[in-house]
Amino acid sequence: MDDDARETYFAYVCSQYYDENLKIKVVGLTIDRQMSVITHLYRLRGHFATLPRLQVPPGEMRGLEWSGKGKEKGAKDLKTIPAIPDQVFNPLMAESLRWVDVYSDDIIRLLHLHDEASARFMLWNSNSYAGYINEALVGFKFSKSPITQMPWRQELRHYEEVEEEDEEGSKKKYLTPLNVLRRLVSSLLAACSIVVQGFTGIRLSELLGLSETSGERGELPSCVSIRPGIDDLNDVFVMTGPIFKGAVGDNEREGQWVVGIRPMGTTFVPEVVRALNTVLRVTEHWRELTEDRNVFINSKSHGMPRMRNGTGAMQGDTLRILQQQFLERWVDLPLVAAGWNLTTHQFRKKFAQDMVRCDPGAIPAVREHFKHMSMHILETGYIGNDMELLGLINHLALRDATAQIMSIIDGDPVGGKMADDIRKNARHFRAVLKDCETPDQRTKTLEKLIDSEGVKAWPCDFGTCLFRAETALCHFAGRGYYDSAAIKPLPSERCADRCCSCSNLVVSARNVEFWKERYRSNERLRQLYQHEGNTAWALLASRRAKASAAILRSHGITAGDLMNAA
Repeated sequence: MDDDARETYFAYVCSQYYDENLKIKVVGLTIDRQMSVITHLYRLRGHFATLPRLQVPPGEMRGLEWSGKGKEKGAKDLKTIPAIPDQVFNPLMAESLRWVDVYSDDIIRLLHLHDEASARFMLWNSNSYAGYINEALVGFKFSKSPITQMPWRQELRHYEEVEEEDEEGSKKKYLTPLNVLRRLVSSLLAACSIVVQGFTGIRLSELLGLSETSGERGELPSCVSIRPGIDDLNDVFVMTGPIFKGAVGDNEREGQWVVGIRPMGTTFVPEVVRALNTVLRVTEHWRELTEDRNVFINSKSHGMPRMRNGTGAMQGDTLRILQQQFLERWVDLPLVAAGWNLTTHQFRKKFAQDMVRCDPGAIPAVREHFKHMSMHILETGYIGNDMELLGLINHLALRDATAQIMSIIDGDPVGGKMADDIRKNARHFRAVLKDCETPDQRTKTLEKLIDSEGVKAWPCDFGTCLFRAETALCHFAGRGYYDSAAIKPLPSERCADRCCSCSNLVVSARNVEFWKERYRSNERLRQLYQHEGNTAWALLASRRAKASAAILRSHGITAGDLMNAA
């Protein structure tokens, strides 16, 4: 299309939907239609680069977010991506888990029925198999819903009439059993992706980067491993995959997420692992048609794939659409949340807010990516791209590090090897602070000094890590070496047993109750195991009690106090 033709076309479209100032015309258009048009024109602006007077100004679109059909107020001027509200998140996750744990069996049975019929009819000398396969699927009955105790879906018929809405209004469609099956598979894949993102907070790129390298399907996906907990009492499920954000060039970084924990010897399978296993079960035969090793794959056509290379890696835009369709088709939302526009990054914002809501003192933990052990969000952190949130977290971490070091310099009782090191260099700190006349000036001066050294505090229940890469036992335990490039603790390896012997830990007064309780419980366990003759467990409890006692003594708690505490 030459410039004249493009100008004529664009001018016509603008005349239909815009006034002379390129302001959208509202009269005669539904909100959905006007938002669809303005978004479409904005995306096509690159085709009209040589016609600046017909460009949709970027300033008109910046910060604009359309919140879906049925919203009386239309588009909202939001500066950041919102978190999923509870009115959407709770029913969405509940329905997604039902699909993973209950409805998936029906869909997989229906897939096997399809595959058997397809294999039988493929032997025929014909290029038209859809009619025969549809006939083989007619009459399939679905199991009962755990909520209604009625079939969660009507049995398959020759044709099903459905009514759907888009920006052009309501439309009726007639679906064959094959159409229904494809929709069910797509909905199940969407439900699985929602469960994984919902319980890990990983980015869409990280979700789609998960790979299945094993030739045979086992108990776990190849991207998930089970590791013993630090005390050999629990199994820890760890998911491994690439992190593309922040990577240099095409060299992605390896990421690990704790996705579940169970007592050793039990058979519980976490939600995320169940969802990944369901994806692999659903796409088992599809994988024979592609060389892609991704966990999430999708048919390249609108029907069921039959030919080699008929499937491939799931695309981000495709999965976003499937998640939105799942929300619209299967989740009953309250009126206040009707028409919610779901984006994958909203899961991360939701978790960040939940962590702060549960414990405002846990804001520094949001530095790390979320690690969810169960439905109730166990620990540890989150890394996002919300600069306002990250600024708050960094500021809080810096202030906390300053307060910890100031407390040690002032002679307050603080335990830990890092506290001993700071005391040895207290003269240097006092020299820097000697000209400060007020406590506020001292704090600001010390804060600048600490900030210039890149020191941040990483607090938790049992103490605060003033991180130094060269002495970080967590990195040595998790990676087998001290990572000189590391700037923060390794959350998957961070625990009281390891950190209490690390040179980076300081234990202040706010952590004393943790160590008192740890001493009490382990002293009781030591006596119990010793009485039962369980020497190994008694030694473990004794070692933990002694470590707790040493830290408590650094806070001036006497032996008599420790006996009373036990």
